[in-house]
Amino acid sequence: MGSGFTTLSNIGQYSGITSNTLSISNVTLSQNNYYYRCIISESGCADTSKVVLLTVKCGLSITTQPTHQTLNVGANAQYTIATSSQTTTYRWQKNKGSGFVNINNGGQYAGVITTTLTIANVTVSQNNYTYRCVIVDGNCSDTSNIVTLKVNCKLAITMQPSSQSIIVGSNAQYIVSALSQTASYQWQENTGASFSNLTNGGQYAGVSNDTLTISNATLSQNSYNYRCIASEAGCIDTSNAALLTVKKNSGVSSIINDNGFDIFPNPSNGNFTIIYASSLQKETLTIYNTLGEQVYNSVWNNETQRTIDLSYLAKGIYFIRLGEDTRRIVKERGIMVPAEAGLMGLR
Repeated sequence: MGSGFTTLSNIGQYSGITSNTLSISNVTLSQNNYYYRCIISESGCADTSKVVLLTVKCGLSITTQPTHQTLNVGANAQYTIATSSQTTTYRWQKNKGSGFVNINNGGQYAGVITTTLTIANVTVSQNNYTYRCVIVDGNCSDTSNIVTLKVNCKLAITMQPSSQSIIVGSNAQYIVSALSQTASYQWQENTGASFSNLTNGGQYAGVSNDTLTISNATLSQNSYNYRCIASEAGCIDTSNAALLTVKKNSGVSSIINDNGFDIFPNPSNGNFTIIYASSLQKETLTIYNTLGEQVYNSVWNNETQRTIDLSYLAKGIYFIRLGEDTRRIVKERGIMVPAEAGLMGLR
C-alpha cells in the first residue's frame, strides 16, 4: 500500500492467507501497484518469498470518439461517443476559451449525461467552441478527444442596390435581396463623411425593409450614397454602396441623358409606360413578382419608350429590371387569371 507490509486476514477480498495460494477477489483500481509477499515457517525456521506486484488496469475504453462539426447558423450539432462498458456514466463539457466546464441540460443543450450531446440552433457566437466527454465506470475514468464546432454564416446579399439618376422632386428606390427569407435590414446614408443609419420619416420609408424609398429628392442630396446591412442570427453582410444623382433639368430628355429609365404612371391599373436611354435599347427587360418569379421578359430594339400591358397580373408589387437598374412598380387592380393566360401575356 506504500507504507510497509502488513499481515492479511481472511476477510473481504482476501482468502487463503495461511495457505500456499492467496486469492484476491474483485480487484479495484485503488489496488493498482500494491505489493505482496509470503512468509513461510517450520520448526522455528522462516523464509520470505520474493515481492510481487499487482497491476490493475481499467477495462473501460472509448470505442467511438466524437467528431468535429461544421454547420450553418441555425442548424443542430450532435456529438456522439461509445464505450466498451454498459454501465458507463457520461458528462459532456464545453470550452468557450477559458477552460472546460460541465454542460447542463436546457436552452440549446440536451443529452449532456448521455452518449449523444445535441446543440440546437447553433449561432455565430459558438464558432470555435470545443467539446469533450468525461466517462466513468466504477473507479475507471477516461476523457474523449476534444472536438470543435465551426459555425458558418449562411446569410449573403444576392442582389445589390443600383445607383439612381433622377430629376429633382422625383422618388428614388434602392432594392436589395438576401439569401435568407428571415433576414433583417438596415439602410444607411452617406452624405459625405461616413455612413449612418436611416430612420423612417420625412423623405425616407422602408429603412428596415429590402426596399428603401426616398421621396421628393432635392439637389442637396446629389452624390449621396446608400447601402444596406443585412443581418440574421449573428451573421452580417453589407451591400455595395449605390449613388444618388439628382439633376436640375426635367423631362424625358434628362432620363435619356442620364442613361437610366423611368416608369409612369406608378401605381397603375395595368398599363405602364417606360422611357429609357438609348444605351439600354438592347438590354433585356425583366419583371419579377415578390417571390422572385419571372413574369415578363423582353429585349427591346431601337426604342426609347414603350407601354407594356400587365393587366393579366394580380394586384401587388413587382420589380422591373433593365440593365443594371431595378425599380419597383405597384399594380393597384387586376383580375386573377389562370397561369396559362399569364404565360400567354409574356412577350
